[in-house]
Amino acid sequence: MRQQVGNFDKNGDERWYYLEFDEASGTVMFVTLHISKTGEQYESSVPLSQATKSRGYLQAVRFIRAHLFPAPEPISYVPKPPE
Repeated sequence: MRQQVGNFDKNGDERWYYLEFDEASGTVMFVTLHISKTGEQYESSVPLSQATKSRGYLQAVRFIRAHLFPAPEPISYVPKPPE
């Protein structure tokens, strides 16, 4: 399974960032698809735990937080007045 988590374009050179989950091994991979302005493509892939310094890593973390660990509803607490 693959989910796009972001992209980056600089002067026609594009990078697309994905999280890819391998069900067989239980591994989450951080995948970067590079497309140059001349149309050449290549893909790199590393385990998410080793991608901490990769461009797009923070977008992947934000995606995981938003979709797997949504913020809880705020609890409003109003103290009772003293009796």
